Amino acid sequence: MASLWERIRALLGGSARTGAEQDDRAFYYYLLCGKCRTPLRVRVSKTTELAEEYEGPGDGVSGYVLNKDVICTKCFRRIHLTITYTAARREKHREITGGTFLEPEEYFQLTGAPRP
Repeated sequence: MASLWERIRALLGGSARTGAEQDDRAFYYYLLCGKCRTPLRVRVSKTTELAEEYEGPGDGVSGYVLNKDVICTKCFRRIHLTITYTAARREKHREITGGTFLEPEEYFQLTGAPRP
């Protein structure tokens, strides 16, 4: 049963949901360091970390691109992500150097962390 504060927040337009994976303002990516094999979870803000791209006629945004460097928490090696998105912020293409992408299930299995 939801607490009183969660119900009030939901009535005022806020989210009563909890847990990082249910964050509508961000994408989450799961990585494996290419050097030490440490699994990492990375949060990407949809509003502040995506750069707008403009192609073709008009002033509208044609898509978004993310260029992000992640530092491994164990060996401090840099892992670089380049991810492109459509204008609706749907992922089109992803590249990684210095590591590999993991599926969420793989990450939670490797870390033993509880799923949010």
